[in-house]
Amino acid sequence: MTEHEWPEVIGAIGVFALLIGVVLSLIWRSAFIKRVKLQYRHDERYKELAAKAEESQVRVAEQLAVLNERLARLETSSASIEETLKVVE
Repeated sequence: MTEHEWPEVIGAIGVFALLIGVVLSLIWRSAFIKRVKLQYRHDERYKELAAKAEESQVRVAEQLAVLNERLARLETSSASIEETLKVVE
């Protein structure tokens, strides 16, 4: 090889290295963006699930309140029946 061919070889290697670096950075960036989009969708699903769980908790709490009222009425009526039975004895 002559002394004029070495700079051309080094320049070609440098250009290829630069191209490889650019291509790899573009691939990395597109993969990063895809991961971010997937994470966003994943977070949105968890928010929806959390909202549904909260609604379910509210409904269960309301049902428990109704059941507690019924139980209190049953205890009251049971106590009055016991008193009536004691009086009858």
